[in-house]
Amino acid sequence: MATDESPQEPRPEGVETVAAEDIDAADILGSAVERREDPSLLTGDAEYTDDIQLPEMAHVAILRSQYAHARIDGIDTEAAEDMDGVVDVYTADDLDVSGNVPTAWDLDTLREVDHPLLAEGRVRYQGDAIAVVVAEERYQAHDALDAIDVDYERLDAVTDPTEALDEDAPVLHEEEGENTAFEWEIGDAEATDEAFAEADTVVDLEVTNQLLIPNAMEPRAAVADYDPGDDELTVHMTSQNPHVHRLLMSGVLDHPEHKLRIRAPEVGGGFGSKIHHYPDEALAAWTAKRLERPVKWQATRAASASTRRPTSARTSRRSPRRFRPTCTGRSCPDSTKYRRSTAR
Repeated sequence: MATDESPQEPRPEGVETVAAEDIDAADILGSAVERREDPSLLTGDAEYTDDIQLPEMAHVAILRSQYAHARIDGIDTEAAEDMDGVVDVYTADDLDVSGNVPTAWDLDTLREVDHPLLAEGRVRYQGDAIAVVVAEERYQAHDALDAIDVDYERLDAVTDPTEALDEDAPVLHEEEGENTAFEWEIGDAEATDEAFAEADTVVDLEVTNQLLIPNAMEPRAAVADYDPGDDELTVHMTSQNPHVHRLLMSGVLDHPEHKLRIRAPEVGGGFGSKIHHYPDEALAAWTAKRLERPVKWQATRAASASTRRPTSARTSRRSPRRFRPTCTGRSCPDSTKYRRSTAR
């Protein structure tokens, strides 16, 4: 509301605020359309995922690896299972679904590897999910994580993507024999080589994209509810992409897509980080089916910063890019007409 201390800027002459239902699509330009979402957001009546409360709802917490690369020689969950309020504890051995999270891109040269919901014998990044605790209260679930004993054998790791391509670098997926995910070529190689050969000046430039961690008002979260009578699974989640999430999650959980509903309340900020499909929301949905009762999971701030697995391009790791611009005389032809990119 405008006050004497903060006068409202006058609208341009001829521009009026119009209710959305009263405006014709052809007249949208030049009109100030009344925003429908503002009243609930400004008055505190908006519904976010963590606001959802369902009868008999349990809470999920996820144990994550403290190491970037390690073998798992054993997981002892007995002490956690005996704690007050704990409903159950699950590891990869308990999963009865394919549970392979698909990659974000589908390229002909992509070396596709498994991305299980829970680590199977090996962790490959800090924050890799190892076990799931379900408890009556959220704090009970998180307390029980500390009681899980994981026997790790630490393995070598690298943090520089360029070093990961060295011949002596530790290989994350041994069945592939190397760390190169894909090689991608576009354009005319011969014409590009000719442009470089004829250029007066060629500059080699390496630019490093910084680490990117979107920090939304509400971290990623999910409330899953399963109806065994109709085999219908409903997942309320902080999704920027609910239709694709339904498609991918149905495959991960081996659940019929027409019996899976993804509902997106207020997203709570996303910046692209809530577009892709992560294991955590699928774990919550699987747990709801397993227990036949509603469950809620919400990422912690620490987990949001550390669980940047390769399925998300929006939460990217430090990534170097090499460029070779050319210039001839006063003109600079586009040397990026032919590019060869290697995923780091």
